[in-house]
Amino acid sequence: MDPNQLRERVRATLRHFAYDQEHVRGWYYHFVNRKSGARVWNSELSTIDTALLLAGVLTAQQYYRDDAEIFDLASAVYKTGRLYVDAGQANGPAAHGLASGNRPDAR
Repeated sequence: MDPNQLRERVRATLRHFAYDQEHVRGWYYHFVNRKSGARVWNSELSTIDTALLLAGVLTAQQYYRDDAEIFDLASAVYKTGRLYVDAGQANGPAAHGLASGNRPDAR
């Protein structure tokens, strides 16, 4: 694939996660509709999927570190959440370390 097309795909993906993808305090759902991004099947918030997403976001940020828009979008996605705050709370999704998921609507 053309490097410019790849860069645009990275931008589009980061824009989606920065502005459109549903999440709860930076935690993302395990199953979403691949076209709309809407949560499906009443799926749980997924700590592992969020961690993998953020690893990819940070990797893209570093790979395209000379691209100000990509760098800023990646920062926005990463800073959206309250991951460290939730990790220290008794009722946060990661209260006891990274578990497989959390259902905030099941309480």
